Amino acid sequence: MLTIWTQTYNDEKYIGQCIESVLKQSYPDFEYIIVDDGSTDDTWAVIEDYARKDPRIRAFHHTSRAGGIRYNLMLDTIHGEYFAVLDSDDWLERDFLAHLVGFCKTDNLDMCVCGTQSFDEATGERNILRNSDAKLSFTFAETPYYFRLIHSFLRPVWGKLIRTEVLRKADLSVFQRFMEQKYKGFDTAFTIGLFESSQRIGVLNQCLHNYRVRENSSFSAFSETRYDAYEELHEQSIKLLSRFGPISSENQEFMSMVFFNAVKDALDICIRSPLPEPEKLTYVASILGKPKVLELRKEDTGEGLELLVPYVAWFILRANTIEVHRKEFSNLLKFIQPKLLNPISDSEWDALLDAY
Repeated sequence: MLTIWTQTYNDEKYIGQCIESVLKQSYPDFEYIIVDDGSTDDTWAVIEDYARKDPRIRAFHHTSRAGGIRYNLMLDTIHGEYFAVLDSDDWLERDFLAHLVGFCKTDNLDMCVCGTQSFDEATGERNILRNSDAKLSFTFAETPYYFRLIHSFLRPVWGKLIRTEVLRKADLSVFQRFMEQKYKGFDTAFTIGLFESSQRIGVLNQCLHNYRVRENSSFSAFSETRYDAYEELHEQSIKLLSRFGPISSENQEFMSMVFFNAVKDALDICIRSPLPEPEKLTYVASILGKPKVLELRKEDTGEGLELLVPYVAWFILRANTIEVHRKEFSNLLKFIQPKLLNPISDSEWDALLDAY
C-alpha cells in the first residue's frame, strides 16, 4: 500500500480537482490522508463529502492553522510502504502512482521523482517546469555526478514517491528549525533531509505532476526572513556535497548561481510588495551587502553580477528622490566591486557627495 498526503488551507476552489486526481489513479492500492489546517472557508465541507464516498480517504480537521508540514501527524498516520505529498491546488496525472511505484520496485529505490508541468492560472499557459531527458537511477554516493540534475528536483517535496522508512530515520533538524523560525523553503529543507537518508534515487523522464501557478499565493508574499532561509538552504546543500570530499569547481559555480537566483527571487518579491519605498531600498541594499553575497561575489566570474545588477540600477534610480543612508550605498558599492571590503569613511563619503 502507498500513502498520499495533502495538507490544505482555504483551498475550496481547488481541493476538489486535487482529490479527484488521486481517487482516479490507475494504481488503486493507496490510502489518502487529507489534513485541513484550520481553513475558514468551505474546504472542510468538500473534504468531508469526498471522505463519506471513498473509504481510502482519512480526513483530519484542525481549527487553528499550523502552517508548514504537520510532521508529527504525518509520522503517526502514514501506513504505506511509500508516500507522496500533493499540494491541495495541484493535481496528478492518472498514472503517477503506477509509474513511480513500478520504478521504485524494479530499481529498489528509496526516492523516485518525476517531471512537473506548470499551469499558469492567470494566462492558461502550460510549461515544463522540470523534467529529465532520460530515465535514470543512481546511488547516494553518486550524488556529485548528478547534482545539477537532482538539485532542481530537491526543491519541492511534491512530485515524488519516498520510502516511508526514510521519513522515520532521516535527520530533519534543519527542517524542524525552519518550522520553528517560520521560514519559507521548509519543504526544501524537508526534502534534502530525506534525500540524505536515501540509498538509491531514481528520476523518471515523464511529467506526471501538475503545479498550479497562482497570483498572490502565500509563498510569494514578502517575508523579512526569506533571505535567511535561502542562505541556510545554500549551506545545507554545500554540507551535503561536502560529504563526498572536495566540491568540484563545476558544482561550486552551480551552487553560487543557485544562490544568486535565490537572492534575485527575494529582491523581486520585495520590490513587488506593498512595502513603502524607503523600506524597499533599505532591504535591497541590506541583502546585496550580506557577507555571504559578498563572499560569493568575490569568486563570481560575472554571471552573478549580471543577474543582480538590475537591482543596483533600480536602487540608484529610486534613491534620487528618497534620502538614503551612507551604509546602503556602501553595500551597493561593495557588491559591484567586492574588493571594496572596508566601509567608506565619513570624509570619503562627503567628498563623493560634494563631487556630485
